[in-house]
Amino acid sequence: MRKTALWRRGCVLLLASLPGFCAASGGPGTTAANFLSLNVAPRPAGLGEAFTGLADDVSAIMYNPAGLAWLDRQELSLVHHEFFQGAHQEWGAYAYPTVRGTFAGSFNMLFIDAFESFSAEDQPIGKKGALDAAFSGAYALQVTDWFSVGGTGKFISSRLDDRRAAAVAADGGFLIRATEWFSAGASVFNVGTRMKFVGEAFDLPATARVGFAVKPLRRLHNDYEEWGDEFTIVADGVFPRAGSAYVAGGVEHISSNFMALRAGGTMGRDTGPGYSAGMGLYINRNNPDRPQFSFDYAFVDSGELNFQHRAGITLRFGASRSRGISERSFWRRVETDIPQRDPESMRPQLETSQPEPEPVKPIRRKQRALPPLEPLLERKGVLR
Repeated sequence: MRKTALWRRGCVLLLASLPGFCAASGGPGTTAANFLSLNVAPRPAGLGEAFTGLADDVSAIMYNPAGLAWLDRQELSLVHHEFFQGAHQEWGAYAYPTVRGTFAGSFNMLFIDAFESFSAEDQPIGKKGALDAAFSGAYALQVTDWFSVGGTGKFISSRLDDRRAAAVAADGGFLIRATEWFSAGASVFNVGTRMKFVGEAFDLPATARVGFAVKPLRRLHNDYEEWGDEFTIVADGVFPRAGSAYVAGGVEHISSNFMALRAGGTMGRDTGPGYSAGMGLYINRNNPDRPQFSFDYAFVDSGELNFQHRAGITLRFGASRSRGISERSFWRRVETDIPQRDPESMRPQLETSQPEPEPVKPIRRKQRALPPLEPLLERKGVLR
């Protein structure tokens, strides 16, 4: 109970720090490695990038690493993002869940093709290219039946022609699954060292997020799994260090465990309101005995950044580790490791393995001869 209370206090402290985090923002153009703010995964992108309170697949490593603790099988995801002409982004992530927590890793790379460059005197100096990259390692732990935490460490590198800069950063978050149909969470990203370019240091694009997810079909119908339909409503509040706070939201409908349709948008962003739409195709979505495959696509209208396309594939494979929410929790993992056997099935084995007991020998006591009765009575004065 004491350890659970400490986790709760830490989460309350994280939520209480969000207003101050937003007030400390430095405005657009004051941070480096801004490619970290391009959340490339197509499924969250189709939901308006509102994924903090849902975080139910491997892309949670980009929104709320605590969601990784609830994964049942190994997941591998690869995504291509066509950013704008001459720039594209590649992202990949892998998660390995165990009864002692989930381990994950990811890479995020933004390639910019060679472009014409000019000196300070406005003289052409040839073509220059750029490459930004981040490599992350994450760990998530399900603390109780309804609460999980997660953290990520990352190395960030940025290169512009022959100029290089590097930094390290950390992410963290928590996720609460209060019921089967409602969840909420919060996270903080890109908190780390400054990145120094040409003698000047810049902060990383740190961002705080808080959000929730509602699945009304699970609330209204107990046999939703037999239908194969799922309807989800998500909403996020986002507090970036470089820029003003904004809200994001979206909806997702999965039909017959085969097709998903998504729509979402953002309001209050510095680049203007944005809208998104997406779709997904599933194979073996609810079959834990076979590999599960999904293809996701998102079309994003990012305001001043025009249209963007994201496409990716996700593979779920390996043995399913779903043995009930309580069995995955950290405090009950010892009970999970103990095999449960039927006593009746073990009875023949016990009867054959135990040796027959030796017969018990009766205990014989040695009887003493009694003294003659008449002399004793004479001494007592009974016989005269």
